[in-house]
Amino acid sequence: MDKGKFIKDISAFKDFTDNAIKKLIDSLESETCNAGDIIFNEGDASDYLYIVESGEVEISKKISPESEKTLTILGPGSIFGEMSLFSTQPRTATAKAKTNACYFKIHKKGFHTLFKNEPSCVRKMLESLLLSTLERLEQTSRELATVYEISRLIAKGLSFKDFCQSVITQICYSVPDIDGGLIYLYNEFTTDYDLGGSVNVQEMAVSIEETHPLIKFLSEKDVTKAPDTMIIQDSEIIGQLLSNVPSLKTLIIAPIVNQEKLIGSILLYAQKEKLQGLSSVRDLLNSVVNQLVSAIENIKTREEEVARQKFDRIQKGTITW
Repeated sequence: MDKGKFIKDISAFKDFTDNAIKKLIDSLESETCNAGDIIFNEGDASDYLYIVESGEVEISKKISPESEKTLTILGPGSIFGEMSLFSTQPRTATAKAKTNACYFKIHKKGFHTLFKNEPSCVRKMLESLLLSTLERLEQTSRELATVYEISRLIAKGLSFKDFCQSVITQICYSVPDIDGGLIYLYNEFTTDYDLGGSVNVQEMAVSIEETHPLIKFLSEKDVTKAPDTMIIQDSEIIGQLLSNVPSLKTLIIAPIVNQEKLIGSILLYAQKEKLQGLSSVRDLLNSVVNQLVSAIENIKTREEEVARQKFDRIQKGTITW
């Protein structure tokens, strides 16, 4: 690979001179790792800045002794660990390879040397990193606000239908540049997936069978074993999955899985390819899906219990029509 072109194409280094790029490349160390390998742990010394060359890296943080939360997933050209340039504090999150990956790393001493020799270039790079950090904070705020709003919807005791419609409305409001969306949920009585709610979607099937291209696609992706939001920008695949919605450039699918069974999916679509912060959209939807799994089951159980009690009262003659 042409390291110079790769580095120059990263926005943080776009203002580097050819000489500064060469000095930076001379300071880079190349590493490879397998899926699941730890790059650094939360609490480790903070000495290096990292650049993803290929594959994906997952950034996560412990939220209890037994569990952790994925903060973001980074792809090629992404920079992480940049706080090592500004602070001597230990790492505040864990970086782990989500797939087989290659990455570059540079010790902060190397950056300090580069700063002495190329102060103008490095200053612009730091400004770019600061803007990137602010964008991540904005994305985190959006995710927290969305999770909070959906928590409020869960607590309202809405009917299943109203809850689903409110959820997809909130999601479409929270995700930038989205033109519409819908949510399908499994009906255990018919074994179909019923349309729970939609925004700006016309002529979609009220229910789809397990043989529908969308369900078959998700099954082939084995989402029940490793559920994760997918971002599709292949117009041919999108046309196969949503033939009733023309001219789509981006389709985002968040499978809803409970106990290794696909119980539904959230679909968002856009009529353009370049959307803001797609990685943060994936993080947001994964968080929302985690909320929905238990909420859906609880609401269904509640409505079934109400129906059962009503039936019992009818049988006993305490309800008349």
